[in-house]
Amino acid sequence: MTDIIDYHKFVDEELAKLGMRIELITEDLMKKNIRKFSKFINDIFSEYYDIYKWREYADDEYLMHPLNDKFKYSFCIFDTNDEVRFINFTSILDGMLNNHFVFASKDTRGMNLAKYNLIKQCQTGLDNGFTKIIYYFPRKNSRSIILFLTTGMHLSHFRDEDHLVAYGNIPDIILNTYNLIISDNKSRTY
Repeated sequence: MTDIIDYHKFVDEELAKLGMRIELITEDLMKKNIRKFSKFINDIFSEYYDIYKWREYADDEYLMHPLNDKFKYSFCIFDTNDEVRFINFTSILDGMLNNHFVFASKDTRGMNLAKYNLIKQCQTGLDNGFTKIIYYFPRKNSRSIILFLTTGMHLSHFRDEDHLVAYGNIPDIILNTYNLIISDNKSRTY
């Protein structure tokens, strides 16, 4: 008999080991942390502006825009000092989870935060009847493209000359991402 994995619990417990917690970005959480989120996102926009030509700044209107159910499927990760370490905005488009962006703080890149977020995001979508997800990547962001292809996403097409579109089946992505984390954890020496 196969054990059923509680992916929400798995993510929460693994992040706790790192001294972090994941939270759904509700409208109230956004209002409470709007300055933190704005600074976090704007710092990353600035860090990568020359490469990706991302927005120059995330203002309150940008952050508070609800998109289509953004406040049901977007997550952030805080450390024990309540500092933002990771943020993701996701909405619903054409019956799929629609990922707008994924940002990790410079000092947490490589700690699997994107993978933990992906599992939580996908499981939340699956819990609400969604089985597909779509992501957009700057074509110059090879690390993200490779990561998400290893989770089971498939490149679909170019949205424009600078962005790739990838999609995937949520149940496959959850299992593949979980297995990547387990494999990575086994190979780490502490």
